[in-house]
Amino acid sequence: MKALKLFLVAGVFAGLPGAVLGQTLSERVTVLEQKFDEGHASVEDALGVQINALVSVTYNYSLNAPASNEDIGMRIYNTNQNQFDLRDGVLAISRLREDETFGFALVMDFGRTAVQGNGTDYGFTDPDDNRVFDIREAYLTYNTPIELPGGGKVSIQAGKFVTLLGWEVLLDPLNQGYNDNVTLSLLSGFSIPFTHTGLLVNMPFHDMFDLTLGVVNGLDNVKDNNNAKTLIGGLGVAPADNVEFYFAGVYGAEDAPISEGGLGAGSKTGILTANMYVQVLDNLGLVLDGTWADVSNLPIGGGRTGGNWYGVGAYALVGITDALQFTMRGELFDDPDGIKTGLTNGATLWEVSPTLTYWFNDHLMWRVEYRHDESSKPLFPASDGETWRGQDVISTELLVTL
Repeated sequence: MKALKLFLVAGVFAGLPGAVLGQTLSERVTVLEQKFDEGHASVEDALGVQINALVSVTYNYSLNAPASNEDIGMRIYNTNQNQFDLRDGVLAISRLREDETFGFALVMDFGRTAVQGNGTDYGFTDPDDNRVFDIREAYLTYNTPIELPGGGKVSIQAGKFVTLLGWEVLLDPLNQGYNDNVTLSLLSGFSIPFTHTGLLVNMPFHDMFDLTLGVVNGLDNVKDNNNAKTLIGGLGVAPADNVEFYFAGVYGAEDAPISEGGLGAGSKTGILTANMYVQVLDNLGLVLDGTWADVSNLPIGGGRTGGNWYGVGAYALVGITDALQFTMRGELFDDPDGIKTGLTNGATLWEVSPTLTYWFNDHLMWRVEYRHDESSKPLFPASDGETWRGQDVISTELLVTL
């Protein structure tokens, strides 16, 4: 690792003194970026693998001013009040080439994302039992020779991978996956899983249709918690150059075995998501994100069994300049049975999150977000141990990619 770091630094700064004389700061940054990219490419060529990395540092302040021992409410990652936080440090090592039969990817998380975990038993903890490292993805790929109508070929993916469901993603340097807001949406954080372990088969039938089917152990678990498997699938449809749809779903037994006090295969969970992206203008994109879920035979109190949750989100993505983007996100999430909020008889939540994002260059981005959440019942921690229906939070993020 030390030798690799020295090699990268040498690649970046070789020949710089003579190159930067008389240049502006912006021009010098551009030269540094070019040299770094050249050094990065040299390392990848030498090792025969692709190396990607990402570091996200955030700061969050809730105007509710919750007590020092209280987290910001209904958040997955941006939970710490009035603190700087390592939201995520991601290292991805892969070799995924269309002209090669086999490939692999290994994606590792450090920081807050690792602390929360992404459904893995492969994390590592410190002496205080705090998770400090997590394997988000680890999978093999096989590009089969089976050709489909339209010229596409069947490919197989096996191992641990991120879900097909939903619009927002975990920060992903491997596939250039970055959300347009600082915080994760309610729908992505509470209505769908993050990862699965199992097998996927991808079938690109045409430029317009892309089908993925698979079987997995479950939702956010590496080891199956019962003796039944879960089905997963996704369908991408692109009827025009500026319009894309993606439909995905999972269905299977997600409760613990009867021998362990659970319902076993007698309880089934089904989740469906639908996403639409429309490029309205060169500088304007619109997104719709919807989720519906149902759990059968699950005791939820009051003599009732089974329950559901559902929601819808909308985004407007406005390119103000090549480097500056404004995003407005709004969403509604209904948890009528309290399965996700833990409240008796559930609650209905909504939030709006205007966000400004500025890219200094291809590798460095800064953004700031104001988010207001509202609930039909008191849910958000506030001062003096109170719980309020509303919550206002200012968040900012500095993100570096390689």
